[in-house]
Amino acid sequence: MDLVLVFGGTGHLRPDVVRLLKDQQHQVRILARAPGREPGVDWVRGDLATGEGVEGALHGVQTVVNAASLSPAAQRGGFRLGDFVRSPLEVDVDGTRRLLAEARRVGVEHFVHVSIVGVQQARVPYSRVKAAAEDLVRSSGVAYSIVPATGFYWLLARFLDNLAPRRIWPLPSNLMLQPVDSADFAAYLVECVTGGQARKP
Repeated sequence: MDLVLVFGGTGHLRPDVVRLLKDQQHQVRILARAPGREPGVDWVRGDLATGEGVEGALHGVQTVVNAASLSPAAQRGGFRLGDFVRSPLEVDVDGTRRLLAEARRVGVEHFVHVSIVGVQQARVPYSRVKAAAEDLVRSSGVAYSIVPATGFYWLLARFLDNLAPRRIWPLPSNLMLQPVDSADFAAYLVECVTGGQARKP
């Protein structure tokens, strides 16, 4: 029975990812700044942005699912001018680099990295940060899968709900979207964890 360590385990993907992994008889460990109390989950206190707890959390782990990300715009449900200038690096780049180095050191067999469709071609700061994280995964020396998602319905709804009171909606006229339900993506992500072929380093 594999031990799967989930980063980003307190986000929107967590309930479905953890349930599906447990249904398939995997042991699940989650690193979080504020550990939960979900039964059947090994919670470890830590922070990917600072590295706290990462080394200990990886002990005995065969597979890592890195769904951790830091997007201030997604957290607040709206964009500010600064979001088009820079995006934080602490989690997506620095944290991923730190996690990959430790995963390589302890011999993790499969590093499954959650990303976003099209980030390698995008120019928005957050997308460029996600692209940099993908590059780190590809060059890490750890067997990996990169699993990109399109936008989630709940996130799109949050943005539109926050726009609703405004008289003018500042939206692009030529932006094509194909949102996905986060539960459907979670099922696909777990398929990649359990049956997907890791790319060799």
